[in-house]
Amino acid sequence: MKNTGQLSRRQILGAAGFIGLAALTGCGGGDGGDGKDLSKKRDGAMKNYRAGQQFKATEPLTFSLLHNDNPVYPMRDDWLFWKELTRRTGVTFKATPVPLSDYEKKRSLLIGAGDAPLLIPKTYPGAETAFVSSGAILPVSEYVDLMPNFRDKVRRWNLQPEVDSLRQSDGNYYLLPGLHEKVKQGYSLSFRTDVLDKHGLSLPTTWDEVYTTFKALKEEYPDRFPSPTAGAPTPRSPRAPCSSTWARPTASGPAGRI
Repeated sequence: MKNTGQLSRRQILGAAGFIGLAALTGCGGGDGGDGKDLSKKRDGAMKNYRAGQQFKATEPLTFSLLHNDNPVYPMRDDWLFWKELTRRTGVTFKATPVPLSDYEKKRSLLIGAGDAPLLIPKTYPGAETAFVSSGAILPVSEYVDLMPNFRDKVRRWNLQPEVDSLRQSDGNYYLLPGLHEKVKQGYSLSFRTDVLDKHGLSLPTTWDEVYTTFKALKEEYPDRFPSPTAGAPTPRSPRAPCSSTWARPTASGPAGRI
């Protein structure tokens, strides 16, 4: 099914779902680390590290990490990811699991108390604002000169305006966004073709046709929801002609429902 609606580049930026904070005290302004002497803070740094290279720390590095723990697949210390990350990059994550249902509240409490891990993934635009003035989180924009692959993708994919939209009033941005060159739709719809055939309806190929199809189905089944969703509690019918799981269609918006 083709999506005729246009997603903004800001939505592309948020689509990765992995926008992280660095919970370190920091202040200042401008990209590139102007005014900061980092010459003595290069533990594990690669000499002449450039875009296109696989990063491999010159000495073992360990960073604490806040992990959003999903009860469907709870975190395990023996996941291959942890081992491969260390093997390929020389970096080890020491993860602190936080239950999915309590993640945002726990994250705020840890940052406010000064006890947060160094890296805090899954943070959406706006969630960081409350911690900027206190200096509890790192202005990552001051250190992008140390991220050649990040800068290369932003430049080649023309994402600088979208990255700049993350800046706070002090001119810095505190979120390191995941990047996609193009729109990547992570969720879709499934239709019961037997129900469509029964009422002489065709499988929709555009969002306008989805609307028309849902409207026709609602007329046929006025006491039912044509599309139950996972984005919010919705009465479900075992005979619903369509199902969808469409969560966070924008970088900072709520879960969507059709």
